[in-house]
Amino acid sequence: MSWNASAGTIDVRGVRHPARATLTVHSGPSDALPMLGRVEIRDDGLAFHPRFPLVPGLAYRVRVNDAENTIVVPKTATEATTHVAQVFPTANELPSNQLKFYLDFSAPMSTGDVYRHIHLLDEAGHEVPRAFLQTAHELWDWRRQRFTLILDPGRIKRGLRANVEAGAPLREGARYRLVIDADWRDGDGNPLRERFSKPFVVVAADRVMPAHRKWRVTAPSARTAEPLRVTFDESLDRALLDHSLIVRDARGEIILGDIDVASSETEWLFRPRQPWRDGPYTIDVDPRLEDRAGNNLRRLFDEDATTPRSGVEVIQVHFAVK
Repeated sequence: MSWNASAGTIDVRGVRHPARATLTVHSGPSDALPMLGRVEIRDDGLAFHPRFPLVPGLAYRVRVNDAENTIVVPKTATEATTHVAQVFPTANELPSNQLKFYLDFSAPMSTGDVYRHIHLLDEAGHEVPRAFLQTAHELWDWRRQRFTLILDPGRIKRGLRANVEAGAPLREGARYRLVIDADWRDGDGNPLRERFSKPFVVVAADRVMPAHRKWRVTAPSARTAEPLRVTFDESLDRALLDHSLIVRDARGEIILGDIDVASSETEWLFRPRQPWRDGPYTIDVDPRLEDRAGNNLRRLFDEDATTPRSGVEVIQVHFAVK
């Protein structure tokens, strides 16, 4: 069994009846699902073509029928430079029904065993058991630099069995730390530059939908590239803010520009690529835009699934440039 660097495959030779053999590759905990990839049958054995490149320096368990061996993809030692650039929400007070965290890294990360590197610790330093929803396919953005971490929705939504038996992962009034281990490796196989810790305190649950009529719009001046500023009535989901608001001119044409989010995700700033012109403008808002507890502009996260949804497909906010 060997790593074929030139072909990017794990080669297993000397397999009897290779056409009837099974080969799977695993990383992380012993019960981790097999990695995605294609198995090639050869005259002298098998070859595994991983769908995503293997991480140098990381150990992989290769199972052929009932036998298992471990291989490590060689790596060239380099200085550890990748770090946790930001964790969202950025606020240090979070509702007890907080639904998601976003982990932003400074460079692409390794995949396959992310959950063993992430911990939710209580005030005593004890790990909160079964706090996160561990999905079979890790929730990365296309760059592999933003990971979506979901707190177990079954424990958050009231009335479900997991909520009744175990309660929500976060308790109002308690303090916690979200910890990311330094031995999580980046895409080049190097560990993170340092351990990361986000302390926060838990406040009352958020069971109110965002109210767009309470938003405050600060319009820019004409013939400038000043930012359009929208101040929300509460903190909203950081990732959804990247694509849930679209600015249009009086003719309905989309205005191109750059987005920034500030003030603990309560402010959305839009800088146009061309100076503003005089006249009316509209902001189209996707009603699926959520707050930190998963409540969107049409319904609460924690409500009966049979409750009728609003039929509104787009919410419009108007402003004028002078």
